[in-house]
Amino acid sequence: MVVLNDLTGGIAATNYYASEVNLLQKAHVSYHAGSRTWRVLTPEAASWLPNIMQAWRAVMARGEWMEGLIVQRGETTDALEIVFDDHSNAPMCLFTTMEAVDGMDGLAAENGTLVVYARRMMNDECGMMNAEESGGNGAGMERPREVIRLPATFRRVRDIPCVELD
Repeated sequence: MVVLNDLTGGIAATNYYASEVNLLQKAHVSYHAGSRTWRVLTPEAASWLPNIMQAWRAVMARGEWMEGLIVQRGETTDALEIVFDDHSNAPMCLFTTMEAVDGMDGLAAENGTLVVYARRMMNDECGMMNAEESGGNGAGMERPREVIRLPATFRRVRDIPCVELD
């Protein structure tokens, strides 16, 4: 999968929406160390996006899936949890295995920013890009739209799900 960064750590272009990850309805998470920014590309049918709009921060944890949770064949038990803290008793949580995550291998604990992206609508300007605009990275490159930007905290934990906000 190709993700092209802009100068501030945002996503200038990606082929995520033409990828198998999107077709499988899995989010893709990447980390831009220079700007301390986590970026979440959401699948086209992400009906949960409205549920995160009241969040005031994101709390992320990396750990092992707790014993007994179902993991698809071939996937690791190394997982990432993102809690969209909206001051409710039931905040929206996103879980993914580390196969859908880039750039976080050596990260132990960090504060930064989390940005959630979605596919632009067909009538949205600046959606699809030609080869010249995408820096020669080919067809299928798109500029996603930013949905929400939140302060974020990342930490390592023993077990996922964790859902601890402190």
